[in-house]
Parts: sequence; structure tokens; C-alpha cells
Amino acid sequence: MSDVFSAQTRLAIAIDFGTANCSASWTYYRPESSACLLKDDFDIKGIHNVFFHGQTDRYMKTEFAWSQSLQKWILGNRIDSQIGKRNLREEDRITHVKLALDPCKHTEKIRNRIQDQVDALPAEAGIMSIDALVVKFLSLFYAEITTKLADHISLDKLQVETVIAIPAAWDLSLAHKMKMLAEKAGFRNVRPPVYEPDAAALYSRFDRSRLFDHAPASLADCEASFIIVDVGGGTAVGFWTQIYHTLAYIIECGNIYD
Repeated sequence: MSDVFSAQTRLAIAIDFGTANCSASWTYYRPESSACLLKDDFDIKGIHNVFFHGQTDRYMKTEFAWSQSLQKWILGNRIDSQIGKRNLREEDRITHVKLALDPCKHTEKIRNRIQDQVDALPAEAGIMSIDALVVKFLSLFYAEITTKLADHISLDKLQVETVIAIPAAWDLSLAHKMKMLAEKAGFRNVRPPVYEPDAAALYSRFDRSRLFDHAPASLADCEASFIIVDVGGGTAVGFWTQIYHTLAYIIECGNIYD
């Protein structure tokens, strides 16, 4: 690790557990620097993507499958090639696992379909419930992330904290459940989940190049209003966000469609 980092420097890993795709980003931060956010000291260039399968794919498909012939789980973007090699069948593919966590009536068909796939899994797969299925996917995905990061970061020398973005439509019970499942999956120091539109609003708060045609001397001198639209694989949510001097406020929100 570079000498510019103090012993208090931490590594934050942010996970977007999406309906169709997952992604991850990471950044260094120091606990004492949190107060500096209001002083416009946050460098957006310090956020880095985790790349999968080379240096072009910033996402992993949110799907996996148990291969009886290989006796292991196949994750995300690798499924199609294993189907081509006849190590998997198309019906082995499990998708939309995140939506199965939501007990609302709109996800009933998805829950029933995934439960049928869980029931059909052999004992060797070690999965007996939808929750266990989600834990398995998250553990495999997290292993992919840490393997990529270990190529150029000494993870054993840093305190790692993890935060997961969740849909704005999820209530506190689902947010708590997501944190619990992430901990079971081996995520390190899991922070309370953040709602996806909130994360986008805060990012926009600090990214001058996207928010303004020309950057002012200081964001503390600015006021701005903008709309954050989170169009996900399961829901779309619109947020009206107001930047007033150094703070970003979420004024109003609501589902566009279910």
C-alpha cells in the first residue's frame, strides 16, 4: 500500500445487486474524512469499477446454475459457454434471484418458479431454500470481486467495509434481510444498505462534470435541482432531488411502475 495512506485508511466495496446484472465499485476512505464531504473535498475520480472477464465488462449477470457434470456452480457470464459445452442445460439457469426475496404479490410467479428450481437441485448443491440460494450467489459474486481486487490491493492490510444498493421499493424489513444474507455470504463489515436512487443523487451531488455545464469555484456556492430516475430490471423509481449549497435533499419519490 502506498505511504500516502494512513493506518486508518479503509477500503469501501459497493455492490449493486441488480435484478438482471450485478456490479461493484471500490474506493479508499478515512473515517475522519467524512466531515470533509461538506467542504467539497471528495474526489469522484477515486471511485473505481471492478471489471469482470477482462477490462471491458463492468457487470456480472445475476444468474447462476448448478452443473451436475462439473459438480460446481457456474456463475453469470460463464453460463452460456458451459451450455455450449453441454455441461449445463438451459433449464438449469436460475435468474431473478433478488426478486424472489420480495414477498409482494407481483413477484409470486418468480418466487414459485425459483422455488421449483430449488426443489429440483441435487443434494450436492447444498441449497434448500430461496434464502440459501441468494446467499450462495452472493458468496460466489463476492469471491469474484475480492479475487479481482487482490490482483492490485493488499486486502489483508486494510479494513474492508461493504455496502449494498437496494431498490427504493424495498421496506426496512427487506433492507435488514439483505444485510443479514450478505453477512452470511461472507461480506466483510456490511454497512446498512443504501437505496439505489439515494446513491445516484449523492454521486450527482459531487460529480461536477455531469451536473454543471461549467464547474463553479465551489459547490458550496451552488444550488441545483434535478431528477434521478432509477430504471431497474424490476421497478423504476423517480426522485426529485434538490441541492442547496452543500447538501443534497431528496424531496419526493414514488414508483413509476411495478
